[in-house]
Amino acid sequence: MCCCTQYWKWRGWWGEFLVTQQLLTANARLDQEIFSFDPRAYSLVEKDTFGRPWSGEKYSNILARLRAARVAPHFVAVLLRDSVMQIGMEEPEELQCVGLTKEESGCKLAYCPARDQFVLIQRQNDAPWETFNIWGDAVGCYAAM
Repeated sequence: MCCCTQYWKWRGWWGEFLVTQQLLTANARLDQEIFSFDPRAYSLVEKDTFGRPWSGEKYSNILARLRAARVAPHFVAVLLRDSVMQIGMEEPEELQCVGLTKEESGCKLAYCPARDQFVLIQRQNDAPWETFNIWGDAVGCYAAM
């Protein structure tokens, strides 16, 4: 039984409404980020920048991969493992995130309603999903994969 089913039983119809709203909000945020993405914003070279900016073609490929990887939004329990202290914790904080893409190489893009941010999450084999300090906009997080 998934966590949202337990939540619905506890909250009744109002809980079902709230859960559905969270899923729809996450999906709409991803739509907005994809639609409004401007690769020129990532191509600005600052004085302290190392390397070369990616080409518009590279970003077009990333956006195409992101669109193809989308799945129906679903809740995912994610362990917070961003800092060295959190990695060493026996019982780290658990976040309820919304999974938005299929798993690729042990990673997937998720949205954290509590932080109002996208996050790249990972897992190895059948271990729980964990953060690894890749937070921000949807395209940037997905490109880090």
